[in-house]
Amino acid sequence: MASDATGQSPGQSVSTGRANGPEQISDEARAQFVQLLVDKVREAQASDELRTQFVQFLLDKVRGDPFPSREQLDLIEESLPPDMFSDYAQVLMEKAGQEGFPSNEILRRIQRISGGPRARG
Repeated sequence: MASDATGQSPGQSVSTGRANGPEQISDEARAQFVQLLVDKVREAQASDELRTQFVQFLLDKVRGDPFPSREQLDLIEESLPPDMFSDYAQVLMEKAGQEGFPSNEILRRIQRISGGPRARG
């Protein structure tokens, strides 16, 4: 059987010196990778906690304001974690219920977040 310049037979592969699987990763490299993942998870958790606190702060402001600003409502909607949708909807419903003639802005927001038909305007 003939061999090429690497000394390998035609059907054999040449090892490049790279690891072929996770079992060949050094303990040090594995530890660094795990630490990187732990750091990323902590950053994401801190970011989620801060976002939740920010939205809760704004919800409290909106709840106490008879005429909440469009900008604050936009900020809430842009930052709203999925698990706080019902809290936001409840605040909007409270706002709408406090007025004899609820704001069309508030009603459109309730419609939009409830998945209702698209409102005009």
